[in-house]
Amino acid sequence: MTHSFAAHAVLNDQKTGWSLNVSSSTSLSATVVTVSSSGSEVLGCGTKQALFDVSPEAPVSFIGHSLDNTEAGLLIKTENYLPAYFRVFKNMCFKKSAIAVLGASSSSSILGGSVIVTNDGFSTRYLRDLSRVGNSPESTICYGVVNCATTMRIYYSAILNSVTVFATNRGIFLAASLFSSEPKFSPCTTGQSVLDQGKSTQITGSLNLVSTANCLKEEESFVFIMFSTPPSLLRNNLIYSNPSGILSNAWSSNIPISSITGATVSHGFVSAARYSLTATNIYLLGVPHSPCGNIDCADNSMIVVHNTTTSKFSVSFTFPSTLIVTNLSCHDNGIDCYVYGSQLWHSIDGGQNWMQIYSAEVDIFEQFDSSWRNGIFTLVTNQKGIYYGRAGSAELIKVNTFNPPTSSFVASLVSEVGDVFGLSLATISSTYSSTASDYPMGFLKTITGDVRDSSNPYMLKIAIPIDSITPTSDVSFAESLVPIFIGKYRVQLFGAASSPFKAHHVGMMLSIVSGGSALIDSISSGGRVADCTITQTFKSDTNTASSAVDMDIIISASVANIASPLISDSTSTSTTTSLVLTGGSGSGIWMFSDIGKTVVANQGSFLITDISSDTTATAIVLRPPTVAGTVLSSKWQLFDLRSFLEYAKTGNSGQSLSWTSVVSGFSTVTLSTGSPFSFQAAMRGYFLVTSSGWGSIQEVVSTTSVKVSWFGDPGSTTTAAARSWSVFDTTDSYSPGVFPSIAMRTRPWNITVKTCPWTSLSENTEKRAKFLGYDGSYDVLSSVQTAPYIDNPYYPVIQVGPLISNPGTHDYHVSTTQDVYKHVNSVGVKLKNIGIQGFGSISMRLSCGSLSCSTSTERELVFVDGCSPSHWLSLNSSGESLVQSLPVNYRPPSSLGTSIPTSDSIYNADPASPRYNNRYSISQRTGQFKQCLGATSRSNCACEETWKDSSLVRYSDCITQASSVYNDQTYIPKFLVHDAATETSSLTMSYTLTELNNRTDYCILDNGTTTICGADILYTTLIHPLQNSSIVWLSSSSELYHFRAQVVENEFCSNFATEFMVWVLLPTPRTSTMLTFMSVVVVAFVALLMLMYLIGWERQKRMSF
Repeated sequence: MTHSFAAHAVLNDQKTGWSLNVSSSTSLSATVVTVSSSGSEVLGCGTKQALFDVSPEAPVSFIGHSLDNTEAGLLIKTENYLPAYFRVFKNMCFKKSAIAVLGASSSSSILGGSVIVTNDGFSTRYLRDLSRVGNSPESTICYGVVNCATTMRIYYSAILNSVTVFATNRGIFLAASLFSSEPKFSPCTTGQSVLDQGKSTQITGSLNLVSTANCLKEEESFVFIMFSTPPSLLRNNLIYSNPSGILSNAWSSNIPISSITGATVSHGFVSAARYSLTATNIYLLGVPHSPCGNIDCADNSMIVVHNTTTSKFSVSFTFPSTLIVTNLSCHDNGIDCYVYGSQLWHSIDGGQNWMQIYSAEVDIFEQFDSSWRNGIFTLVTNQKGIYYGRAGSAELIKVNTFNPPTSSFVASLVSEVGDVFGLSLATISSTYSSTASDYPMGFLKTITGDVRDSSNPYMLKIAIPIDSITPTSDVSFAESLVPIFIGKYRVQLFGAASSPFKAHHVGMMLSIVSGGSALIDSISSGGRVADCTITQTFKSDTNTASSAVDMDIIISASVANIASPLISDSTSTSTTTSLVLTGGSGSGIWMFSDIGKTVVANQGSFLITDISSDTTATAIVLRPPTVAGTVLSSKWQLFDLRSFLEYAKTGNSGQSLSWTSVVSGFSTVTLSTGSPFSFQAAMRGYFLVTSSGWGSIQEVVSTTSVKVSWFGDPGSTTTAAARSWSVFDTTDSYSPGVFPSIAMRTRPWNITVKTCPWTSLSENTEKRAKFLGYDGSYDVLSSVQTAPYIDNPYYPVIQVGPLISNPGTHDYHVSTTQDVYKHVNSVGVKLKNIGIQGFGSISMRLSCGSLSCSTSTERELVFVDGCSPSHWLSLNSSGESLVQSLPVNYRPPSSLGTSIPTSDSIYNADPASPRYNNRYSISQRTGQFKQCLGATSRSNCACEETWKDSSLVRYSDCITQASSVYNDQTYIPKFLVHDAATETSSLTMSYTLTELNNRTDYCILDNGTTTICGADILYTTLIHPLQNSSIVWLSSSSELYHFRAQVVENEFCSNFATEFMVWVLLPTPRTSTMLTFMSVVVVAFVALLMLMYLIGWERQKRMSF
C-alpha cells in the first residue's frame, strides 16, 4: 500500500546532520523510507534509508547523518564493477586533494584500466578509461595493444603531488597530468627488466606500489615499488624515487632483501614509507601469510629503517611472530606512523619504537586514511567496518552509525578539513536514462542510445559527521556486568557470563544511564575483569525502577565471611544463595526486569539470575558480605548493569499476553490485568518479543493494549504466559527488519570514549608550518585546564608537553608552569634557527586526551629553516618588449661551438620533429626529453598551458619563447622581493648567478670595475645589486642563456631564488643601420661639397673670360 505524507528536513545548528519530521493524517505501519536531498554541491548532503514509524501523534526524527545526494553530481556509472575490484588512492598537498578509484570487471573478461579521478570534495572530477582515452599512444596505457580493454589490469597506483604512477600487467606507467582534461602517459624505465613496459616478463600479483607525500618539501615525497624477481614469489626487491626523479626516469639502485642484515630468505617487502623528519625510509618486512580476503598479508614481521644519506640499514623493531600485518602508513601530520593488520601498532619516532594500541579481534585492518586537521584517521577492515581515531590518542572506536553492506562498500575517506566519508556502490530501482546530461559525472562508456538497467551500480559518497561517531557506544559485547566496589573511588567490573573486555577498552569510559561513570584503567589478562577509577559516583535504582528497594533483605548466613580475594579471571560463579525480601517501608517485589542486576549489601555483591517468587531471588555470590542476616532497605543498593534494558516489569506470577489475528497489518495485543507492568505512550516503536514471534509496537491504545506489526510471525499461537515475553528498545545501530540481537538493544550502561577530561585548551598558533630565517626564533605556547566535573580528587591533573622531532636542527628552550588551584598546566617552547639546514616539528600532546574533545593538540607545527612560500623572488621584466620564439627541439650552443649543443635540456620540444643542430655524435648522445618523454608528438607532451611561458629549466620541453637583448648592450638584471604580508620591494641583497646550460661565453662586471669572464664564471660569483653589477656579452655571445639567481643570505631557502632566460641577438640591427645612415650622409655631404666646388669653379672660369 502506498501512502502520501508531508515531510520537512532541517539542517541542525551544528551543521552535522538533518532532522526529518514526517506527519500523516492516518496511522501507518513501519515503513522503509528513502530520504534524499538536492543541492549537494552546496550543502554536501546525501541519501539515507531508515525504518520510519509514521503516525499523527508523534512525528519522528532522523538525526545523525548528513544526507547524500543521488540526484545530481555524485553518480558514477561503473559497468558492473564490484567493490573487491576497487582501490582508492589519495594525496593531499596544498588543497590539491585527489582520489583515483581503480576498477576491474568481475567477469572473466577483465575490463581494467577504468579510473575515476576527483578531488576529495567531489567538486572537480574526471572520468577516465585508461585503455581508451584517445587515439595517440601517449593518451592511453595500452600503447596500441590489440583488445587492450579486455586485457588491461591495474594493480596499484600512487599519487605523488602532480605525478601519478600506475602498476599494470603491461608495466609501470606515468601520468604527468592525470587531473587535467588531457592526461598524458608514458612508460617508466626503472632499470628493472621485470618492470619495463613491453618486456616478456610481465608484472604479477607479487608487487606493491605505495607513496608518501610531503606537502612542504616536494623532494621528500617518495614512491616505492616492491616487486619479485624469478624464481621467488616474494617481493624481494625495492626501488624508490621522488617526483622530479620519476619525471626524469631517475630511480634508486635496487635494494634486494638479501642486503638487509636480519632478514631471511623467507621475508619479503610488505610496504614502505618516507619519514621526512629524519630523512629515512621505513620498510615493513614479513613472511607471506595466507591471503586475508582480497589483500596480501604477512606474519613474522619487522621494521627496517633505511638512512638514505648514509645508505645504512637497521632492523629497529620485531613484531610478535603471530601478528598479521597488511600495511604500513604514516599520518598526514608527518609524525605518527602505523602498522596494521590483526592489530594496530603506533610509532612517533620514525619507526624506531612501536606500541600496540588496538586488537582487531576477528577483522583485519586493510585501509588507512588521515587528515592533518585535528589528527583524524580512519581504518577499514576486511569486513568493511570503519574505525575512527586521532594521532596521539590510544583510543580507536568503531563507527556504528554507518553500516554499509560488505558487498558494496569501497572505502572510507578523510577530507582535508577532517570530514569522514564513505564510498559505496549502489543501484537505482528504475531504468537509467539514455540522456548524457542526466549524469554529470558521466559513464565509463558512451551513453548515446544505451539504456542502463538497474543492475549497473553507481558510486555514492556518504558523509559521516564526527558528532555522530564519538558518542556511539562500544558494542563488541553484550552481557551483564557486576560492580565490585573497592573503596570510594575504585570499582571492579566483572563479566557475568564470559570474558568480555578487550585491550582496546582501556582508556574508555563506562557510564550508567541512571548516573555515574568510571574510567577503565586496566583489563585482566583473561579479559573478564576491568579495574576502573570512579569519576562520578554510581547511582543505584530507585523504587520507580524496582519496587524491591523499599524492602529489607535477608542474606543467608552460609555465605558470610567466605574468603574474599579480589575478583579475577578465575573467580568462581558457582556459589549461589537466596535473597529474600522481608518487611520494609513498602510492599515491593522482585520483578522479571530485576534479573541481571546486582545487589550490593554489607560490602557483598550478588548477581540476580532468577526470580523464584515475588519475594525470593536466586543470586550468584561474587563477593561475600562481611555480615549475614537482615539488611535494612536503607543499607543495601540495587545497581543496573544488565545486558539490555528490560521494560517488562512483572512479578513471578505476573501478567500474560494475548493477541488477535493480523488485520490491515496490525495485531492487537492485550495485557492481562495486574501489576506492576503497564504499556506507556513512550513505548511506541519498542519491540515486543514472545516465545513464538516478535514485532514492533506501532500504537499504544491504552495501558493494557497495543497494536503490533509482526516481523517474526507468531503463527497460530495467540498467547504468551507470564515471564515468556519481553519489551525493549533498540540502539541507533539497529538494521530495520532484522531481529535485534542483544548487542543492538538499548543498555542501562555504555562504554564510550571518555568524556573530555579538560575544559579549555589554548595554543598560540593555528599554522601548520613556520618558516624561520637565519637566527630567527618563535615561541610556541599551550595550556590546558582539567575538567571540574570529576568527583574523584585523586584523578590525575591533565598535563601538556611538547613532542619535538629532529631536535638537532634548532635550539629549544622548554618552560612549564602549573596553577594548582585552577588545575591549569602550561608549557612554552622557544625555538631558534641556528643555521643548520633542515626542518623539525613540535606537537603539543596531552597526558590524557579523548576523541570526544572538540579540539585536539595532535596538530603538529613544522619549522622549516628558510623562507615561507609566501616570500619569493622574481625578475623585474618591466621594459623588456622583445620576445624571441625558440626553434623546435632547440638546445643552446656549447663551448665546442655554436652548432654543437651538449646541454641536457631541450626547449620547445616536439618528438615528431628532428632535433636542432643534431649533426655531431656528442649532440646526439646528449639531451633528454622531460615532459615529452615517451610522447610521439608535441600535442601529446605532458605540458600545462602555463609552462609554455615558464622560466624554470625543469619545464624546458614546454618553453616556447624567451626575452631578447642585443649583444652590444650591458644587461643589468633587476629582481623583486615578494611577500604576501608586505609590499613588493627591490632586491638589495647579494646573489650568485649560475648559467644552467654550462655556458661561459659572457662576463660579469661587478662594481663597475671588476670583470669576471670565461672559466672563472663556473665558480661562485657574487653580484651586488646596489653596485649596478651587470652581465657583459662577448662579441661571439649569441642565442639562449638560462640563468639561476640565488640570494646568498638565504642560500638554504630554495624558493628565495629565481630563473630567467635571455636570447642574445647578433649582430645588433640598430647599430648597423646607424652606421649605414651616417656613411650615406657623409658621402652625400662630400658629394655636395664637390658639386658646389665644381659649380663655383665653373662660374669663376667663365668670369675670367
